[in-house]
Amino acid sequence: EAYESLKKEFEEKFLEALRQKTGVNAQVKIDVEKQPQFIEEWQRLQSRLEAQYLTLLDEYKRELAAIK
Repeated sequence: EAYESLKKEFEEKFLEALRQKTGVNAQVKIDVEKQPQFIEEWQRLQSRLEAQYLTLLDEYKRELAAIK
């Protein structure tokens, strides 16, 4: 879900930049997944999501340990 959201956001930004630069409202199909900026941003987002996941996992482990 986060991946698709980021992908859509990058597509919209790219098309808007293209419209501003050319003045044409073209329906261009761009593979944002191959763009270096997209790849970098996705890696940053993955790192943040993983950190959040690991934090929650540690909390749940502590809660389970307290129950035992």
